[in-house]
Amino acid sequence: MKIKTKKIVSTLFENIKNIIEQSKHYAVTQVNYSFVIAYWNIGKMIKENIIETKRAEYGEESIKKLGEKLTLDYGNGFGQRNRFKMMKFYEFFPDTTILTTLSTWTLTYMHPSKQLFADFGWDSPE
Repeated sequence: MKIKTKKIVSTLFENIKNIIEQSKHYAVTQVNYSFVIAYWNIGKMIKENIIETKRAEYGEESIKKLGEKLTLDYGNGFGQRNRFKMMKFYEFFPDTTILTTLSTWTLTYMHPSKQLFADFGWDSPE
């Protein structure tokens, strides 16, 4: 291979590599954003439909059954501990406008898909 050809291939390889790496990062950040929104909404639903309606007589049993079904369908990431933390996440950020800010900050400044989950003590999505 001539030196000029090697340089062209090397430059092309580096440019393609950068495109692939950027695409992988974008995909991970979009997944992270989706989980932030999903976890907030799940916490909101639990808080509003079971906790705030003062349905204590069957609330605990409802949360338990909900957890069993979610864990069966989606795995340990939706177990009792995480459902409680999703509700706390909603309580901590009750205003929906914070989600955009939080998600943007999370995607920009944190290690995608891991740090936010670690901060709230959640099991990271697989």
